[in-house]
Amino acid sequence: MRSPTSGLNAALTTSGSQPCYLVQITFVRNPAQPRIFQLTDLDRDFLYNGITWQSTDLEVRDLSWGVGAAGTLVLGDADMAWWFYALTYEIQDASVYVWQAYADASNEAEPLWNGRIGGVRKTGPAIECQLFVDRSLTSSPRRRVQHIVDTQYLVPAGKVILIGNQKWVLERKSNS
Repeated sequence: MRSPTSGLNAALTTSGSQPCYLVQITFVRNPAQPRIFQLTDLDRDFLYNGITWQSTDLEVRDLSWGVGAAGTLVLGDADMAWWFYALTYEIQDASVYVWQAYADASNEAEPLWNGRIGGVRKTGPAIECQLFVDRSLTSSPRRRVQHIVDTQYLVPAGKVILIGNQKWVLERKSNS
């Protein structure tokens, strides 16, 4: 178990410490130029990891690590910008990372959850993004587990494999 840093410990012992979420949303329509949004639900911008997380109207609900539906992200959308991303299919399948932080502990946060955005629906002046954990990769802040694909690839006999300066020629196993 890790001990809290001095900044985090001070924030936790302060009676008025305000918890918050840091949410990173990454759209990868063009892999060479991903769009990355770093947002916080604080009433002011937050500095973490050398990045200023933009204060915005957001709410994180019911996060879980179960495969499939795993929570909801509500984004305030008075200017309809997020709805535009939904209509152009950029927000669907975008990756989402969530950290827990405290307003008084600047530049400190704990990884909490990561997954993807599934369905999106408009609800008044906001959009609700259904979050899910991808079946092929489930991770937690200190552990990563990747499911193994149930396929095998057998290299044909006679194939030459170079390892360093050595050549290895694959041959069939003899039955004698």
